[in-house]
Formats: sequence, C-alpha cells, structure tokens
Amino acid sequence: MSRPEPTDPPAPSFWPVAAAVAVAVHLVACLVSYGGLLSDSRPGDTVHYREFATKILDHGLVPYRDFYVEFPPGALPAFVAPDALGVDHYFLLFKVLMAASGALTLVLASRSLAALGATRRRYLSLAPFALLPLLLGHVYLNRYDAVSAVLLVATLLLLLLGRDSSACAALGLAVAAKLLPAVALPIAGIRIFRERGRRAMLRALAAFTAVLLAAFLPFTAIAPGGVEFSLRSQAERHLQLESIGASALLGLDRVGLYDSHWILGAPGSLDLGGALPDTVGALSSVAQLAAIALVAVLYWRGPEVAERLVTAFAAAVTVIVLGKVLSPQYLTMLTAVVPLAGGRSGRRATALLIVALILSQGLSTWGGYHDLRNAGSSVFVLVIRNGCLVALFALLVMSLHRSRIQNQTTA
Repeated sequence: MSRPEPTDPPAPSFWPVAAAVAVAVHLVACLVSYGGLLSDSRPGDTVHYREFATKILDHGLVPYRDFYVEFPPGALPAFVAPDALGVDHYFLLFKVLMAASGALTLVLASRSLAALGATRRRYLSLAPFALLPLLLGHVYLNRYDAVSAVLLVATLLLLLLGRDSSACAALGLAVAAKLLPAVALPIAGIRIFRERGRRAMLRALAAFTAVLLAAFLPFTAIAPGGVEFSLRSQAERHLQLESIGASALLGLDRVGLYDSHWILGAPGSLDLGGALPDTVGALSSVAQLAAIALVAVLYWRGPEVAERLVTAFAAAVTVIVLGKVLSPQYLTMLTAVVPLAGGRSGRRATALLIVALILSQGLSTWGGYHDLRNAGSSVFVLVIRNGCLVALFALLVMSLHRSRIQNQTTA
C-alpha cells in the first residue's frame, strides 16, 4: 500500500509571481543559449521561413499557387511578421517572436496551475519550459513551434475555465499553424460534452471548424491543387531518421541485423528508404491513431476532474512523437503541457522529458545527424531519447488508467 503524498495548502494568488519569475528566467535563457537572441549561429529553418516571407512581401507571390509551401496556412503569419517589421533583422526578430510566445506560454501555464489549485511547490513545473532554450538548444528559437505551444496551453486553460468555444477556437488556430495539435481535439470534445452537454460541444466544434475554414478556404479557393499537394506531401512522407521506428531500425543496423540506408525525403527531411522502413512508417501512423483512441477511451471511462483533464491533454499531445516523423522541435509542445500533469507520474514524466530534451540537443548540436546517417554511435543516444519519450507516454496513460480504477473502487 503506497503512502499518500505530502500536500501543501493551495496558493491561488501566487501565480502572477510564479509567472513573472518564470518569464524572467526564460528571457535570460533565450539571451545566453546557443543560437539565442545574442547569437547569429544556427539560424536553422528560419532561412527557409525568410524565403517564404520574401516571396510573399517582396515579390507578391501567392503561397500554394505560385510556390510550394509544406506548412499549413496558419504558419504563414509567423514567417511574414519578422520581415514586415524589419527585413534587415529577420532572424533576430523571428527569435524575439518565439521568445515572446514562450513568455506568454509560461503566463498561461501559471494561470492553469492556479485554476487547478496548485501549491507553491507545484509551480516548479514551470521550470522545464522556462529553461527550454538551454535544454533544447538552438532548435527552440529557430523553429516556429513555440507558437503551437502557446496555443495548446491556451486551449487547456480555457477548458479549465469553462470557455468551451474559445478553447476550441484556440485549438483550431494551433491546428491551422501546425496540423499535429489536432491530437488534442478528442480530449477537448469529451471534456465539453461531459461538463456542459451535446449542444455546447457542437458549438465548440463549430468554432474549431470555423477557424480552420478561415485559414484554409482562401488558399484552397485560389490554389486547390497547391493546398492538396502540400497536405498530401506531408501525409506521404517516409520514415524520418529520428522517429521511434527509425531508431529501432538503426539500432538493428548498429548490431548487424539490418542494413539501413538514408534518403533525402520530401519536404527536405532525412529519412530511411526501403520497403521495411516504409512498412514501419505505415505501422507508426496506425499506432499513433490507436494511441489517440486509447487516451480518449481512458479519459472517457474515468471521472471528470480537472487533474485528469490535464493528464489526458498531456498524454494526447505526447502522441505527436509516436508517428513516422519526429523532429526535435516537437518537444517544445510537449514541454508546454507535460510538466503541468500532477502527481508522481507527472513528475516522473517530466524527468524523462528533461532527459529527452538534453539528448535531443546533443543530436542536433554535436554532429549526431551526420553520424545517424551511417548508423554510428549516435544511434544509442537516439534510442535512449526515444525510449524516454515512449516511457513518458506510458506513464501518463497508466496515470489515466489508475485514476479510472480508483474511481470504480470508491464508487
């Protein structure tokens, strides 16, 4: 029989102080990190983003019609805004935009903890995201996933506050910017249905749909083939080199049981080529869908309490890493929500996430990608990193399962 965890009294008015401290730490981390605000090193994908902005603003070209864009329409404002503000300082302004998104994420996360009645000690869960520029490295400020992160936390907070339609509208914005946050939609729908009924859920889903239509319809009307090709190219991607499935195959190669070879896939990613990787990639997509269904079923079959919502939401977002593509910047979204999960399982999941962040930085900063292509020693780092992510997901799922069993026992 496990001992009950010691509890501290809630600190409902503490959240602005915690948010201010977390934001200050975050901004300092953004300044001093490699590839941060004071560095012009490792611009990464921002070079690609600037090309889009130049084509749109300087040459008047229309995305999807006049040139290929692999990102959904909701991502375009993040690419264009820095160029509109100052073309001579695009990379710095883009980093400032991401740092500001991170700061807002911390404010919303702190308010979410207040909505949960968190103790002062629990506000330490803000630390991983506050230190994310240092933990994840240059990937954080030089990708646009911080925008998706702030919208995911906004969705969670609005669900906790009972602002159903606003929550789904925020989630719609997140999906319009990066399709992956759609994994959280079943959890939001279940929460709203059980709290306020079918009509409220339909209104909220209408808000979600309206946001998506507003983002996609203008470009679909102008260039239906371009939008369709963009979405199809994402769906048909090969098994990306850092994915969980690829790490298993690279591990087999490392011990002499499989001969892997890498290819340059679309859109510009490093993938594994061949029949077996393609099969593993298809199975990864099936596993991802099954994981979403598992989280939704476990959440549905348990009690409707705020803490379970947070755990289910975090588990759903973690499903992102189980597919056939796993880029390191995806961990930005996980870091925004996973540490908010309470209890021992939440703390253990956060610890695993921190290890995964550090290992991801090692892979992207210390030459691991070149080594991975040849199934070098970096494969071991990748396998451990992905093992941490799988274990993280398992911890959150088991937490949902235990809360369901406990509810049945006490009923």
